[in-house]
Parts: sequence; structure tokens; C-alpha cells
Amino acid sequence: MPVNSNDWLEKELPMDTPSESSGEGHFNTKSTFIAHVPQQLYPHSQVIEWTKNLTDLLDGIKSLPLAEARLLEAGKTKFPNLPIIRIGLRHTPCEAEKGFRTITISNLPSNTSMDQVLRAIRGGEVLSACMCNTVRITGFLTAFITFVNSSGAAKFLSIAEQEGCYVAFQKVEVNLVGTPTYPMRRILQDRIVNRGRTRTLTICSADRSIKRTVHLILSDSIVAAYIEGFKEHQTREEITILFHSIEMAMRAYKLLQVCPGIEKMWFGSDPCGKTPQNEDTPPN
Repeated sequence: MPVNSNDWLEKELPMDTPSESSGEGHFNTKSTFIAHVPQQLYPHSQVIEWTKNLTDLLDGIKSLPLAEARLLEAGKTKFPNLPIIRIGLRHTPCEAEKGFRTITISNLPSNTSMDQVLRAIRGGEVLSACMCNTVRITGFLTAFITFVNSSGAAKFLSIAEQEGCYVAFQKVEVNLVGTPTYPMRRILQDRIVNRGRTRTLTICSADRSIKRTVHLILSDSIVAAYIEGFKEHQTREEITILFHSIEMAMRAYKLLQVCPGIEKMWFGSDPCGKTPQNEDTPPN
């Protein structure tokens, strides 16, 4: 069941719960699924569909054992047992659009930080980055990097293929995730496309203690775990903060709007957007 661009889908899904009038399952309880597909970054038609036919999904829900249905109604069943988790949704862009924006970086030593990984990324602006502990499975960590545009992912893959990719002096493996990346939320797209939001936030202040003040504010918030680091400017009264995602940079911006001493804040260019050709060269 496809959902077209800029449309809302509201669908009531019957859940396999027993009717009060009898001891048998009559699927009286319903839940509502709502999806919206933004289109600003992606000019072509977008489709979100069930990975299986919706009829098969509903049949799967109805065929749940009565005991499991009661657990589902009480909210006590484990998530992996839910049909929506087993079957899920899949984003299927049209053939004219390349929706592959996520890459994996594997073979990372167990002591690798996300900051070290991000310093190795080039070719396009990063939307978000996260580290997954796959040591028990592969013996190494795995990083997932989602770019703002598919061209960024493609360019980084090309750089890695031509020059190799090294994180903390360790040669790592770079691969494109084989399924299309789910579209961004509409409000996030608007902030990035129309308001220039990035994961780089620069703060201007004449207060010499501004770094300490900013640290105190952010260290007590959720964004603290997603900060790549501070970058100071020796000749200017500015500091730049790099985050693991654009959303976390936006949260920090909102938190710091009430910070005394800050004269101006703006979102700067993402250093991951550089390529080897346009990086700074040493002086002669």
C-alpha cells in the first residue's frame, strides 16, 4: 500500500485481541498508523510501502495465538514478536532518484570513538552518525554515517575506493547500505534546505569565559554525548562546536539562545563536506 509524496496516510490496523462477548479473537482493538512523506530534498515521487502486502500483514496479526494477543493488548509482549517489527516499512524511491545516503564503516577497533570516525569523512555534509557495538558479531565496531544527499555518500565511497579510508591509523572498510535511506522529517528538511542548518555551530562572544559557560549548559543536556569537540579560533572571539548530527546541533542552538554573553550564533560549513582537492594546503 503506497503512500505518495506530500500525502498523509491514516490507517486503522485491527489487533488480535479477544472480544468481551466471547472467548475467541474478534480483533476489536484498533491502532492508528500515520505516515507523511516530505518532498523538498527529493524532487521525485516518494513511496513508503509495507515490505509485505498489507493483507498478509493483517492476516499475520489475526493469526496470533490468543495468549500472545492478550499480551499484545496489555503491552507486555516483546517488540520482536510484533508483526510491525518483523515486517516493518520500507522506503522505495522512484527509479529516477538515488535514495542511498547511508554508508557503513567497519573493522573499527573496539576503542575507536565517533569523533575519530567523523574526522575521516569527506565528500558531503553529514546528517547523522552513530556507532554500533558489533564486537561480539564481527570482532570490531561499526559506524553508520548518513549523508544529507546521496551524492555525498557516493563521493565518499569513491574517495575511499581510490585512496583507502583510515581511522586512527587503522585501515577500515567502507560500504554503501544496500537499502534506500528513509526520508528525513519534513521540518528537518526545511531547516537544512531553507535555513542552512548543519552539524557545525559557531558562537561569537567577547566574554573570555564563554567556553566554560557553554560547556556548563551543554554538559547537563542530552547533546553532551553527541559533541565531537570544540574548535577555537586564535584570532577571533569565536568557538565552533561540532556535533554528531544536525539535529543535535539544532538542539544545542536552542539551549544556547538564552546563554548570557553570546553575541551571535550561526551554522557553518561541515568539514566532512570537503574533498581532498579543496582541503587547506600547507604554505610554500
